[in-house]
Amino acid sequence: MAIRTRIERKASTGQIECPPLFPHSDDLMSSFGCLLWAGEQLTMAEMAERIRMEAGSLVDAAPNEADEFAFKLVEWEALAQYAEDCVVHFGALPVEFYLDYEGVEHYYGSERCLEVLGEPAVRYLMSEIQRGEEA
Repeated sequence: MAIRTRIERKASTGQIECPPLFPHSDDLMSSFGCLLWAGEQLTMAEMAERIRMEAGSLVDAAPNEADEFAFKLVEWEALAQYAEDCVVHFGALPVEFYLDYEGVEHYYGSERCLEVLGEPAVRYLMSEIQRGEEA
């Protein structure tokens, strides 16, 4: 079991591949895909940092919107990794989650965890829980 959390631009085609379970992939590709170079592969946290650094050079993105989207990347990556760990070790989705982002602590209850993960990731994680129960 491994939730993919890397973003890649294929060198041969220029096509961008986002984590398939990330609920904001279309927004990422349309608004910030130009920041990813051919043949490059970044974690979502690395892409978030690039978005924050380069937001002023993007015509369509206001700096505040870029910061918000960068936070979504970091938030989802951290929560997806934690949720996967919960499934592997406890056979359950997380009931709470803490994230310290740029000196600000964020607390998530179970409902907020599910909301941030998005439906595709939750379905995947639930199927992994069910598979573990059947084994």
